[in-house]
Amino acid sequence: MCGITGFFSTDGFFKKEQIQLMTDRVIHRGPDSGGEFHDEYCSLGHRRLSIIDLSNRASQPMTSSSGRYVIVYNGEVYNYREVGAKFGRISHGSPDFTFKSSSDTEVILE
Repeated sequence: MCGITGFFSTDGFFKKEQIQLMTDRVIHRGPDSGGEFHDEYCSLGHRRLSIIDLSNRASQPMTSSSGRYVIVYNGEVYNYREVGAKFGRISHGSPDFTFKSSSDTEVILE
């Protein structure tokens, strides 16, 4: 049961300190680790409860290999192994996708 927080504003309405405070407030939902992402329009926070991939490689917010997409996610993709296999995670990689973890979140990010 992870915790996610976020802001979106086209006029820079939010401050980084606000997302930090919000993310700290949901630490009980994800005591294993936490992280944040900020750009000019969006600020995302995540508190992680590590279940599937216990390594730091599966920490969130997670950025796609292209750098175009960022995700914070609370849920579970039950068939993530099958989806990962389809895109080459299991079969030694694919030219289109390079997975850095074995988490279910990364499967939906790419």
